[in-house]
Amino acid sequence: MRLPRRHPGRDEYERLRAAGVAGRVAARQVGVNERTAKDWDIPTTRACG
Repeated sequence: MRLPRRHPGRDEYERLRAAGVAGRVAARQVGVNERTAKDWDIPTTRACG
């Protein structure tokens, strides 16, 4: 199984969010869509089976 690649701007996005920058602003700074940024804000879980 191939693992998904991590977006090159995600680490920077997470750093900005931890510093208190709004998601919309952080998304714009790293060059991703706001919807993508919202997905990054939600912790992911995998269902078994």
